[in-house]
Parts: sequence; C-alpha cells; structure tokens
Amino acid sequence: MQYLRHFLQTVILIIVVSLTYRNASGLTKCTVETFCPAGGLEGLPFYFANKSFLCATSGINLILLIVFLILTLLVARAFCSWICPIGTVCELMKKISDKLGISRKKIWDSPFRHLSILKYFVLIAVLYFSYKATDLIFRPFCPYYVIFSWQTHEVMWWSKWLMVSLISLTMIVPFFWCKILCPFGAFLILIRKFSPFALSDISSNCDNCSKCAENCPQSIDLKKSDFSRTSDCTTCLSCINKQCPNHIKPEIKIPFLPKTALKAIHIPTSVVPVLVIVFFSIGVGISLNFQLPTIRIDYVKTPDSTCKINTMNAIVKGVRCRGMANTLSSEMISKIPGILSMEAYAGEQRVIISFDSNKTDIEKITNIINSGTESTDKKTGKKSRKYPFKVEKVE
Repeated sequence: MQYLRHFLQTVILIIVVSLTYRNASGLTKCTVETFCPAGGLEGLPFYFANKSFLCATSGINLILLIVFLILTLLVARAFCSWICPIGTVCELMKKISDKLGISRKKIWDSPFRHLSILKYFVLIAVLYFSYKATDLIFRPFCPYYVIFSWQTHEVMWWSKWLMVSLISLTMIVPFFWCKILCPFGAFLILIRKFSPFALSDISSNCDNCSKCAENCPQSIDLKKSDFSRTSDCTTCLSCINKQCPNHIKPEIKIPFLPKTALKAIHIPTSVVPVLVIVFFSIGVGISLNFQLPTIRIDYVKTPDSTCKINTMNAIVKGVRCRGMANTLSSEMISKIPGILSMEAYAGEQRVIISFDSNKTDIEKITNIINSGTESTDKKTGKKSRKYPFKVEKVE
C-alpha cells in the first residue's frame, strides 16, 4: 500500500515540476497556482460576494476545492498524505532527518503540540485579509507557490529565506508547516470532523508492540488516545501492518454518535487509494472541461436582431490576474465598437471575447490589444506608450 502511495506522490510531484518547467519555457501560461485548491479556498469569500474570482484564480481552483472537500468527507485527510506536494516534501524531510538522527519526533508529546492551534488563526487571517485586499495575500508565505511556481510576482525578497527556515525547522520538528501553520490543512481538519471514515480502535486489546506507532509519519501515539478520529491522522495507512495482532482496519463510523450506537462497518484498505485516484482524476477532468472565468464583463445585455455574434478565443500575454483583466477591459476592449462581452481566465491568460462581426472582427481586436496604451507624465507632460498586453495565439 505504501509503495502505491509513494508512487502517486512521485507522479504528482513530477506533474507539478513539469508544469513549472513548461511555464518557464513559454510552452503554457498555466502555473502550479492554476491547479491549487487552496487558491479556491482563499478566494471563496470574495467569490460569494462578487461572483468573480480573486487575482489569478478561476473555476479550476474552485472545482478542485469542492472535489477534495468531498474526498475529505469520504476518507478524511487523505489529500495531505497522498496528493499534496508540500506534504510529500515534508514527509521526505522527515525521512532524511530520521536517517541523520536530528528529528525530534517526541516533541509532539510535549506542550509544544498546542501550537497547532495557530493554523486556525492563519486560516481566518488569510480568508479575511484576502477578501479585504481583493488579492491573494498569502502568496509570499505559501511554500507551494514560492517553491514550485518559480514566479516572481508577489514573491518578496524574504520569501525564499522564509522557505529555507521552514525546511530547516521541518528537519528538526517533523511536519512543522503542516501541523502548525498550514491554513488548508486547518480547513480539511474542520471538514474531517464530519467524515464517517476512521481506523479501528485498538486501545482495548493493544499488546503494546508499538509497530503501528513506529510506522506513523505523524508520530501519533495510538495507545494513549482515540486516534481513530485524531485531527493529525492523514489516512496514509502506514500503521496498517499485517503483523499487527489487532489488525487495524479502516472503518465507517457515524460521527458524533457513541461507539455503541451503531456497529462500525469495516471496509477494504484498497478503498482509500481507489477513491484518491478517482477523485484526483475527476477533479482535474472536470476543472479543465467545465471552467468558470476569473471575471466576466457584459457590455451589451441584449444584442439587437441584426447582431451577428462571433467569438474570439485568444491567449493574451499580460492577463495574469483579475486586476489586469479589468485593465484590459477598461483601457481597450470596452472602447471597441461591437464588443458584447469578455471572459478572462487568468490562470491560463486566456480571453474569450464575444462581438458583433458587423461592426468589428478578430484582426481589429487583435491590433487594438497589441497597440498598447498611451499615458502622460503629470510632471513633465511627456507622452509614452506602454504595451501591457499581447495576443500570442488565437484559437
């Protein structure tokens, strides 16, 4: 089972690194941020209030968030140990530090573990300030964005030094980021409370062989507490060992009911990887085929009967966020006669423009976008032309 989990973690890491390489090489406008469910969570309050997405997020992020939320309801926090690239990196750091003998696994048995409450405050702060600032304010602090995206946009000079510090801390304190600071992990823990998935309770007949506890990456003491619903468990299934005399197994239990209320239903271990792979595939498939725009602007609510509607689907360099999409609209698109609507997908830098072909055409729209904008210096009165956008491809 662990070979399968590590294989899936490796595949996802390869996909993430390949996507970053393709973006850096100019082969795609998509970045790792395009497929980040945490981005969907960060922009959720803004989306509910404005029916548009924050910055470079789009329907892809929201759909992946919903899919992984459902996955968490089914098999608890499997996302963290099977899919999340940062979870994979933290687990790798733990293995290295264990080999070097510098890991302090027992630190989570001390009062230090109470610091884990900080991630809930981080979650609240991220949601609140992202909404107020109408921007993804968490970017400079996010290991996934800073380490994997290779982007300089909103990455501060200290961001990479912060990542070095977090990695160093993770070498000494296992899963420091995941347990103490990760806002998406905090969100999944809250959702996990409603999941019927659990591991069988061995506290009543445990013979203290400690094999399961030794294999647990999260250093959960399975004998001291009701570990079956602990928030730290990421459903990695490392504790499931055929040599265990108690035969730990996944179970379906109704949350919030006493143990004696309903008999637990045992399920095959293979259910977890099957659901993870199925939901990962569904999430990517749906998000790529049923997209929601970062922002949509309608210039004409009801076209007249003589209107001949046509569509321009183009990759426009520079439309990297909601703000730049608004700039494109106000500075250029809104001034073109015959434009009906514009949809911007910032994660892909894609723009879909509907227009009346009786009044304009794709060539005219392309030329106007590529012509740039003229500005005047208030102090000197000198005029200059800027070229913030460029149509790279019309599909």
